Amino acid sequence: MLAREGFELSWAAFAASFGQRNDTALCSMLDSDLPSFEIERISTIKEEYFRALVREEGLDLLPGVASRLLASRAAGWQQALVTSAPRANVEAMLDVLGIGAFFGAVVTGDDVALGKPHPQPFWWPPTT
Repeated sequence: MLAREGFELSWAAFAASFGQRNDTALCSMLDSDLPSFEIERISTIKEEYFRALVREEGLDLLPGVASRLLASRAAGWQQALVTSAPRANVEAMLDVLGIGAFFGAVVTGDDVALGKPHPQPFWWPPTT
């Protein structure tokens, strides 16, 4: 997707930004001098592409995740999901994976001003 937009992305640059919000990741991966509207445009295209792939090709849980979710629920643990991903992506992934009911709370990158690795996403209630 980035190549179609005229940007090269090395694996090292991708790996260094893994888990960050788009506003942070894209600035470091591409060009920190890009105007904010361009970062937002690229971010929108990137996330729409991701959601289409998720819905068309599906996802698989990593080994052990389903059994851990079931065991935690059976033990009475309350579970939350904290991610830097945009809410629309999280909703698509939870829907495709069928695991949304396991989480009593979902905090996304859209819910906080500072994404991971900053601790703000883990504060409750989240503040923007």
